[in-house]
Amino acid sequence: MVAYSDKNSANYMEQYDYIYSGNVKNWIKFANTLRLRLAMRISFVDRAKAETEAAAAINHSYGLITTVSESAILHQTTSFTFINPIWEVSESFQDMRMGATMDCYLNGYKDPRTSKYFRPATKSGAYYGVRNGMTNISKDAYKEAASGLNFETNSNMQWMDASEAYFLLAEAKLRLNLGTETVKSYYEKAVRTSFTSKGAAGVDNYLADAVSLPLTTYTDPTTNRGTNVSSFVSQLTIAWDEAVSEEKKLERIMIQKWIALYPDGQEAWSEMRRTGYPGFVRINSYQYATEVASNALISRLKFPTTEYSDNSQNTQAAVSLLGGNGDIAGTRLWWDTRR
Repeated sequence: MVAYSDKNSANYMEQYDYIYSGNVKNWIKFANTLRLRLAMRISFVDRAKAETEAAAAINHSYGLITTVSESAILHQTTSFTFINPIWEVSESFQDMRMGATMDCYLNGYKDPRTSKYFRPATKSGAYYGVRNGMTNISKDAYKEAASGLNFETNSNMQWMDASEAYFLLAEAKLRLNLGTETVKSYYEKAVRTSFTSKGAAGVDNYLADAVSLPLTTYTDPTTNRGTNVSSFVSQLTIAWDEAVSEEKKLERIMIQKWIALYPDGQEAWSEMRRTGYPGFVRINSYQYATEVASNALISRLKFPTTEYSDNSQNTQAAVSLLGGNGDIAGTRLWWDTRR
C-alpha cells in the first residue's frame, strides 16, 4: 500500500471504498493509528515492544489520523445503504440507553457533547443513564426515564475517530516519551478534535474548566427503584494540570479518552480494563454474579456454548491459554494487569 501511494497520487478503486473513497494515504494513516493503539495496549506488559511499535507508527512518513476528515467512517451513499445497528438496538428495539457512568461524567462536566451523543429522556427532558449489569428490571421502566442514543437509521458508522490518535499520542508522550509535542498539547488537541468531530461548541471554556467534577452520586431516574449509589467515578477536573503526578495525568487523559471514544463501547471497555481508568458506577448484581466480584468490572465475554459443540478442539485450546479461572467473565486478558 505504501509502495503504491509513493508512486501514485490518484485514488484507488474509489467506487468500492465506502471508508476513504479510494484515498490510499488515509488508509495508511489508519493502519498506523491502529498500530499505535495496539502498541499502547501492551505497554504495561511489554514496554520495550510497545515503545518500538509505537515509535514506528508515530514516526512513519505518512503519519497518523490527525484531522476529522481522516477519521475512519463507514459512509452511507446512494448506492450503499444500511440500517445503523446502534439506532436499531436503541430506537427500534428500545434495548439501549445511556449508561450511569456516562451520566455522571457528562452531567458533572456539563459536557457540550451530551446532546450530540444522546437524546433527552422522554419523561423528564433531562439526560439520565442506567446502571450496567442490573438483573430483573423492566425495560419499559427505563425506556422513557433514561436517555436514548442520538442516532438515525441512516447514520454513518464510526470505526476510528481522529481524536483517538491524539489521546494515544498524549499517553505515548507521558509514559514512553515519544512524539514531538507536550502531553498537554496532545491532550487538548484530542479534546478539540472530539468536539469538532461531534459538532459541539464551547471547547475553549471546557478545556479551561478547573472546577467541574463528575457527579459523586448516581441517581436512578425511575420511580420504582429509587436507587442512589456512590458513583466511584474519577474525581478530576478537565483543565490540564502539570503539577500532578504522572498517574493523575494518565487518569485525566483516560477520562477524556473514554468520553470521546463514544459510541465505540468495545474500545472504551478495553481501555478501562487496560489502564484501570476512568472510575465507573459500581454494579451490585451481575448476571454472572458467581464469576465477577461485586462492584468489579467484567473482564471478558465468555465463549458461546455453540463453540464448545461446534468447535470443541480449538475452543478448549483457547480456554487453556486464558489462565486464571478459565472461561468465565472474571478472567482477565493477558494485557489487563492494572485493576
